[in-house]
Order: sequence, then structure tokens, then C-alpha cells
Amino acid sequence: LPDRQSVAALCTRLLTVLFPGCFAPAGITTERDLSATTQHHLQHLQAQLIDLASRAQAHVAQRHGRDVNAAQVGAAASIDELLGELPTVAALLATDVAAAFCNDPAAPDHATIVLSYPCIKALAIQRFAHRLYRRQIAVLPRMMTEWAHECTGIDIHPGARIGQAFAIDHGTGVVIGETCEIGDRVRLYQGVTLGALVVQKSMHSK
Repeated sequence: LPDRQSVAALCTRLLTVLFPGCFAPAGITTERDLSATTQHHLQHLQAQLIDLASRAQAHVAQRHGRDVNAAQVGAAASIDELLGELPTVAALLATDVAAAFCNDPAAPDHATIVLSYPCIKALAIQRFAHRLYRRQIAVLPRMMTEWAHECTGIDIHPGARIGQAFAIDHGTGVVIGETCEIGDRVRLYQGVTLGALVVQKSMHSK
């Protein structure tokens, strides 16, 4: 199975790719540096994703008596396809940053929001993990959003569907469940739970 340390490294790498120059180590001074650094991290991101997704799918296949090799090949193909959606994820996150800026009179600029607002980190991980979740990659999407939860205090299930321009003010104690559907231009405050308090486990597949 994927291990927690590798998933943490994956999430950090993902943030570096989605927000070039914001999460990478110091030393980027030119556009050429930025491009080369982003390409470097993108290649490593692909390798990390294929490794962790393959491990997760192989575990599930083995448990259910299915072809482990076929599961790993399928996971690798899904990751290649998923990486093509990174520009879409980045574009959605840009609307989230803009929404946070518009809704917070204390925000001085967009860079401050990207670097210091917990909602952006939580949304970046969830929006990408959601695409893994839709492709039925086991375990990994949930581990990614739980890493973000530990870092930010914002708990968003990878199954939740979230529209563009979503802003979470402060965010501590926010819980967004698997079946939530959030439209465009929504603002949420801290300490809010969107989801059922008690649901029978037998209802999960319905």
C-alpha cells in the first residue's frame, strides 16, 4: 500500500507544480529557471503518482483475486491521462484564489493567499485527488486529502464535487463529506460541516 511519508512527498510536489515558484526551493530568479524547475518536478510527480497508484491498485486486485499486473498497468494509464488535466485544475485554483482575495478585505494580494491561506492548500489537494477518486484509484485520494486535513484543519473528502471560485474563510473545523455538491461562487466559514452526521454503512453503495 502507499505509505504516509510518500503521500506527503507527493502532495508537496503537486503544490510545487500547481503553483510554480511558490512552493519550490529558493533559487528561481528567471522565467527559464521557473520552467526548468517546473518540468523537473512534473517528471518526478508523474513517477510518484504511478508508483503509489500502482501499489494501491495492486493491493485491491490481490485482495479480490484479480490480475495484479493488469491493475498496475491500468493505474499507470490513468495517471498519464490525469496529468493532462493539470491545466484544468490550475485554472480552477486560480478562481479559488481570486474568490479568497475578493471575499477577504484583509488580503493584500494573490501571492499572500497562495502562500499562507490554508483553504488554497486544501482545495489544491482535493481538486486533484477528486480526479483520482473518479478514476477509482484506491486509498491514495483519501490519503492525500487527509494529509491536507492534517496540515490545514480542513477536511474535504475526495468524492465531494466543488464548483469554481470556492472560498473558505479561515477554515478550521470545516468538514465536507463525500456526497456534497457545491456550486460556483460559494463562500464557507470555519466550523461548518456539510454532510450527514450518522449514516448506516449499508447505505454507502446506494
